[in-house]
Amino acid sequence: MKVLFATAEVTPFSKIGGLADVAGALPKALEHHGVDIRVITPGYKSIAFKDYSLKDVATFSVPVGARTYEANILSTRLPESENVEVFFVRNEEFFDREGIYVDENTGEGYSDEAERFIFFMRAIIQWLQGDSWKPDLLHCNDHHTALLPAYIKEMADEFPVLRGMKSVYTIHNMGYQGTHDKQVLQKTGFPKSVYTDNETFEDNGDVNFMKVALKYADKINTVSPTYAREIMSSEEFGFGLQGVVKERADDVSGILNGVDYSEWSPEHDDLIPYNYSAKVISGKAKNRDELLRKNRMMAEKTTPIIGMVSRLVDQKGFDLIDEALDEILALELQLIILGTGEKKYHYLFAEAIEDYPEKVAVNFAYNNPMAHLIEAGSDLFLMPSKYEPCGLNQMYSLRYGTIPIVHATGGLADTIDDFNSETKVGNGFSFSEYTSEALVETIKRALRTYKNKALWKFLRDNAMRCDFSWDVSAGKYVELYQSVIE
Repeated sequence: MKVLFATAEVTPFSKIGGLADVAGALPKALEHHGVDIRVITPGYKSIAFKDYSLKDVATFSVPVGARTYEANILSTRLPESENVEVFFVRNEEFFDREGIYVDENTGEGYSDEAERFIFFMRAIIQWLQGDSWKPDLLHCNDHHTALLPAYIKEMADEFPVLRGMKSVYTIHNMGYQGTHDKQVLQKTGFPKSVYTDNETFEDNGDVNFMKVALKYADKINTVSPTYAREIMSSEEFGFGLQGVVKERADDVSGILNGVDYSEWSPEHDDLIPYNYSAKVISGKAKNRDELLRKNRMMAEKTTPIIGMVSRLVDQKGFDLIDEALDEILALELQLIILGTGEKKYHYLFAEAIEDYPEKVAVNFAYNNPMAHLIEAGSDLFLMPSKYEPCGLNQMYSLRYGTIPIVHATGGLADTIDDFNSETKVGNGFSFSEYTSEALVETIKRALRTYKNKALWKFLRDNAMRCDFSWDVSAGKYVELYQSVIE
C-alpha cells in the first residue's frame, strides 16, 4: 500500500500545533504496519536544513493563475523512522519567510495564504506526474491540502498519474477552514465548469477549501470519535459546515490521535533533568523543583503546581480563565503557563504576574524543553478547551503522572475519565458545562484530592498506566486506507 501524506507542518521540521505532532509520528507507526508511506510538506525558511542530510530531487515550474513559480523538491529521512522519506517543496517567494502562517511583523495571517498553498498542492501533483513512485492514496490534512481530492477527480486528464488514485481527508480542526475570496479560484487551475458549481466550491460568496475536500474526498476522518459526532451536531462545532459533514456521515469516522512515547515518556525523556517512572517516582519531585527554579518561583512543597502548554486563545478555554482568574489564584496553587496567542491574554497574564508574582509564571513563547519540563514537574495540567478535536497534552500528562483537568469535549472526553474518589476509577478531572463556575469547582475538587496523598497515588497510578500509543491508531488508519483502496 503506497500512501503520500500531505501536510503543512511536520515535527521535527516545522511546528505550530498538533498537526505537526501527528505528521511526525503517524507515518512512523504506519511504516511498522507495512505501509509504504512518504510525507510531503512546504520547505519553510525556519527549517534547519543544515541539520539534515538532504537530496535534491527535482526542480520544475508551477502555474498559479497567470504567474509561474519555481518549485524545488528536497528530501531527507524522517528521524527515528526506518525509511520514511520527507519531501520539502521549496520556493523563496512563498516559503522563505520567518513565520509559517503569520507575518511576525504584523501578527496577522499572510494576505497570499491561498496562493501559497495552491502552489504547494499543484507542486505535489506535478512532482508525482514526473516521479516513478505513484501512491495508491493521498492522505490530506486540513485546509492547506484540501483541494487535492478535487484535483484527483477533476484533473486526471491533464495529469494521468491521478487516475485511480484515492484520497482520505483528515480534519484536525474545523475552526480553520481556509476561506478566501472566490477570485482565488482562477488561480487553482480548475476548469470554470467546476467552480461555477456553487454548491461545491462556494460558501457564502467565498471559496472554502475545507468544504471542497468534504465534497470530493473518498473518506473523511477526524482525530477523535467524539469530535467526529460533534462536528455534525451544531454550528458551535461545525462552524457552518456541519450540514456538509452530515451529508457524508457514512464516510466520516473518528480515529483518536496517539502519543509518540519515544519523545513523550518520563522514563527516557532527554529534555527533562530527572527521569522517572510509576515505580520509581522520586524524579518527579526533582523535576518539580527544577520547574519552579527555572520560572523563578518559590518552592512550596505542599502547594500543587498547575501547568498549561497552549495557544492563548478563546478556543483553549482562556475566556473562562479570564472570568475566574482572581478566584483561581486565591486558591492554594501555583500556575505555570507556556504559550503565545491573543494580545488580550498576554496583557491579562502580564498583570497577573505583577499582582501574584509568587503564584504565576508565564513563558510567552514556544519552548520545547520547557514544555517537557512543565509536563514532568507539574502536579496538574489544565485544558479547559471550548472544543478540542483531540488534544495531545492531556495524553502526555497522563504518562508523566500530571493529572489533567479538562472540559469534557472532543478528544478530551475520549481520553479523560472523571476520577471517582469512592470507586477510585478515573484518570483525571472533567467538567461538562462550559462555565467559569464549573471550571473553578473542578479545580477545587482536584486540589482536595491532591491533599489526600493515598487517594492521589491511586489517581496518579491510574493515569500513568494509560496507553495511547500510535500503534493502535495506526492500525485503524490502515483499515481506513484499505476500505478506500478496495
